[in-house]
Amino acid sequence: GLVLWYILSFYNIRSEFALYRGVQNFELFGSCLVMYYLIINSIHTQRDLERLHLAQMTTGLFVFLIAAWEAHNAGKILIPGLLDFSATLGHDFNTADVRVGSSFRDYELLSEYCGIMLLLIAFQFFRARSKTRRIVIGLFGLFGAYTMFTTVTRGVIVALMVAVPYLFFHIRRRLNPVRFLSAAFIIVVLALSMNYVVAKFTNSGDLYERLIETKLVHGIIPEARQDAWTNALMRSLVHPILGQGPYYDEIPGYKLWWPHNVYLYVANLVGFPGLFLFLWILWGLFALLRPVVDDLQHESYADAYLIIARAQMLVFMLNELKIDYLRNNVYQFQVWLLFGTWTAGYLVSRDHGARALLPQKQPVSPPARQLAA
Repeated sequence: GLVLWYILSFYNIRSEFALYRGVQNFELFGSCLVMYYLIINSIHTQRDLERLHLAQMTTGLFVFLIAAWEAHNAGKILIPGLLDFSATLGHDFNTADVRVGSSFRDYELLSEYCGIMLLLIAFQFFRARSKTRRIVIGLFGLFGAYTMFTTVTRGVIVALMVAVPYLFFHIRRRLNPVRFLSAAFIIVVLALSMNYVVAKFTNSGDLYERLIETKLVHGIIPEARQDAWTNALMRSLVHPILGQGPYYDEIPGYKLWWPHNVYLYVANLVGFPGLFLFLWILWGLFALLRPVVDDLQHESYADAYLIIARAQMLVFMLNELKIDYLRNNVYQFQVWLLFGTWTAGYLVSRDHGARALLPQKQPVSPPARQLAA
């Protein structure tokens, strides 16, 4: 349905340049779908899913390393034409308030990536069976947290403040009071100390200072997003059925600002029916990710992962209220990679995990005349 609405949205393309870019973006969207189906048709076993996660963590390590280089080399080029950070700037000759974007070249999307990746790292830490593996994964997690704080982005912190309590609530039967309080204390201490280190000893700023200074309009809308959201909503009402097309173009009478909200962004591109279809996809994924176990160390790797997967999805859906992944041609693949990973986790659980061992419904008795026959 969403593919169909993307095609119909071309009806409202207004210029040759917008048509050219619209075709490019539609091709990008189609490529993401192909990757999604490639993933779910390649991951068949628990071991396959573990290998996929290992590959994602390896990729994450390189993303964090690039971010670390960028933080100390703001305004420079690492690889010409590929990793150009000349637009990464701060104050006082790039010695303060530098916000890194790594290979995505977008600090807000990098912060979301870090938050989602930290949940996966925590999952691997809890499942590690050797002390050495726990130390390595723990250090990797600290590196990821450091990278997240160098983005100096508030939204992911708010999203994690919702997702982590949900995670604890789901595994509450596995947590005694001592474990729960210990885990909560460690998380708070790490969060505060990491922000202190980043704010005082690096080129980046103080994330919590920005968080405290946040002002809300009507108690809900961040002041920094009010104008962008209002502008995006009014733009979406110009073509509410088909949208303006796959390219976010100028509309006379309105500002050409990023919506800073993926749901308003989708409404602009493919109208409110397209937004409904996108939300339907998210709801379908959220329903698939309903875990049937409450143990992160469950013998079924896929079922244990679904607990984390739902928390990851909460981070994504909440954080995308204040950012739009569609504006970044690189990060779009990460989003559909996540969608594919979550779906693959469910399919492995269904075929080889706890769901496969659940009692099946009893077959309905055949009609009496069939019995007689």
